Amino acid sequence: MINKEFDQDLRYHGYRLMAVDGSQIHVPTNPNDQDSFVNWRESERPHNEFHLNAMYDILQKNYTDAIVQKYRTQNEDKALIEMIERSPVPDALVICDRGYESYNNMAHLQTSGWKYIIRVKEPGSRGIADGLQLPECEEFDFPVDLSINRRKNKETIERLKNSNQCRYIPNKVKFDYLSKEYKRGDPTELFTLNFRIVRIGISEGSYEMMVTNLPKEDFQKEELKELYSMRWEIETSFLNLKYIVGMLGFHSRKSDSVMQEIYASLIMHNMTQFISNCVQLHAKENKYDYTIRFSVAATIVKNLFLGDISPPNAEILIRRNVSPVRPNRSYSRKPRAKAQIQFTYRIAYSAANYIGR
Repeated sequence: MINKEFDQDLRYHGYRLMAVDGSQIHVPTNPNDQDSFVNWRESERPHNEFHLNAMYDILQKNYTDAIVQKYRTQNEDKALIEMIERSPVPDALVICDRGYESYNNMAHLQTSGWKYIIRVKEPGSRGIADGLQLPECEEFDFPVDLSINRRKNKETIERLKNSNQCRYIPNKVKFDYLSKEYKRGDPTELFTLNFRIVRIGISEGSYEMMVTNLPKEDFQKEELKELYSMRWEIETSFLNLKYIVGMLGFHSRKSDSVMQEIYASLIMHNMTQFISNCVQLHAKENKYDYTIRFSVAATIVKNLFLGDISPPNAEILIRRNVSPVRPNRSYSRKPRAKAQIQFTYRIAYSAANYIGR
């Protein structure tokens, strides 16, 4: 409901740009919760993890959907399909990393009418590119019309000789649009995927491969490269969610309470972004593009909700605190044993967390 009220319907060539990704959440250590308890990784102490699957609107910078799973029961593909099927958006372009490479995901996106850009593995890594007869050059943009089937009979054996035309997948491989059981004489089921497999140079001697169902006449490979780079926005949002909004500062060990705090953090992130989106920055000629400093805006929005600051003053303060855009920054953190934060100390924690930023 909140997302609907603040929706600006921002689009790129008519598409809503959505990034889908997952992120581990280090929650208070609770050995009794076996589904989230991790005690086998080298160089890490035993701890508990939840997995956040999120769909993120790149242009509006807010989360449109999220599914939280426990570590041992996490399934990013299942979460992606569920978010696609319940989304009210009819014309989205989803951008995903290599973890979502699968025929089943592509089929669900194609059936839903959505477009996609999915980064895939290079040939030889047991991915979609394996078995395809691709151009022998460093960069290419190759169209594929691939019929997926589960049966090897007279009808399909001849088609399977052309690996760019037909692909057999066994019953153990998940594909929701083909039956696993059939009787002798039943007609052969085929599901055709229409996509482009594109290999693009990203730096000297370095290349990335991706699949997309975007039309070639409207989206050349250089534009695909720019669109895929925009996926980094969801990585930045995970950092803001965890270390600015304070999603890692849990106050309980119980799973239901932890879930509640995760979704509360997602709502707080969105409210901060919605309010920031309403603040108009003054146009200036600067060397860099500037954006509102999310860390300061989050604190201002919290004070606004508490009634400690008026809406006009909140707008002024948010507008004053801007920072240059620095994309593609990443940080590596190793989880350690973690305790919950008592409610009596949450104010001190929030202040310390903000000063530390």
